[in-house]
Amino acid sequence: MKGEMAIAMAAAGKVQEALKYSRQRGVGTRDVLLAIAAAQMEAGQQAEARKTVARAQNAGGGVVGFMSREHESLQALAIAYINTGQKELAVEALQKAVAQANDYKETKYSRRKKELVVAERLLKLLPTIAMAGDQKQTEDTLQRAITLLTKVSGLSKAAATLVELGMFQRALKIVEMIQEPARKRAAILAMVRPLTRASDAHTVRTGRTAPLALKKDFSDAELAFAKQLVNAVVSSSSNTETTARPPVKKLTPAQAAEVMAWEIGKWETTGQGKPAGEQPQPIKMTMEARWKIEGKALKYKFTVQEGGKTVNYFGHQEYDADRGIFVYRSKWGNNPETTSHSRHNLATGTSRAQSVPTTPTAGPTTTTVTKRIGANKTQQRLEVRANGRLVYSHDIVSIRKSD
Repeated sequence: MKGEMAIAMAAAGKVQEALKYSRQRGVGTRDVLLAIAAAQMEAGQQAEARKTVARAQNAGGGVVGFMSREHESLQALAIAYINTGQKELAVEALQKAVAQANDYKETKYSRRKKELVVAERLLKLLPTIAMAGDQKQTEDTLQRAITLLTKVSGLSKAAATLVELGMFQRALKIVEMIQEPARKRAAILAMVRPLTRASDAHTVRTGRTAPLALKKDFSDAELAFAKQLVNAVVSSSSNTETTARPPVKKLTPAQAAEVMAWEIGKWETTGQGKPAGEQPQPIKMTMEARWKIEGKALKYKFTVQEGGKTVNYFGHQEYDADRGIFVYRSKWGNNPETTSHSRHNLATGTSRAQSVPTTPTAGPTTTTVTKRIGANKTQQRLEVRANGRLVYSHDIVSIRKSD
């Protein structure tokens, strides 16, 4: 109560009274002193504010509210350093804040996953880290949050934070990493909120929601991004309507082995590919699938004609029983190795796969739907999208060759 009274005094403009009151035993916590420093800055007393911030650095965090956390207290200290022109000290405080944010120990009373809690903490620190101008720490913190959120299907949180930072195209890249159409559409819609709110990196925001004022004006970049979001929502809505299916159950290792065994053999593939805005191009190749590890992994050999020469490419697939997905890796020419994840529906004989970017800036996302027709034939539709736009597609038919 005494700490809250000192903060109220500072907010009311009674800075000297608050400062005097803060010297009483148990009152001068970090939160109280930072509130006083903020009032001093508002009154134009920068030199005095620096002295108060210096006191705050050595003060305990205290407990102004039950949600108080050490990483939030350090973030508030960093903001005070920034406001008083001490960015080097702000960077040091934020490094400590990141370390504290990562220090989360689950207990039997924990109801939320550790990855989600830590990622949310890091994302709340991110605007202040960016404001301090530490580019390396900004990137490292973002990548750490993305890695954690990928494990718990929470990438939409990272995308929303990037929008708040004005990193619009980076946010879209994050959303492209989300595989499920419904989740992707929800993530796109979630980016609208920070776009329309006036971000304030000078404020430590606690809790799961961040009350921000609506913007009155928008920059050309923000308006252009808004149009991209509209196009992405329309595209995702169309995809959801055409591809929505009941959830596919995980396969047992035995079922997964049967799915892979069905592919074994030599196949002839024909069809056509169509780059956006261009004429269709014929596709013709052969593929051979064999066990790499019987019952566990397949290896593929593709043969195509390029420039009058016969060229071979290779692939590898195995089943991740923990996640219930098939992991497929391939290498085409001098291009980097690509990875995709797929789920197979035993009832419909349909596999749905999506590429997995190695980084948020890895480029377009590829979605593939392969349908088994009878015992020796498949039909496949592939789409490549960049920022929600279709840039390439192909439709092919593969037929197993008789021995």
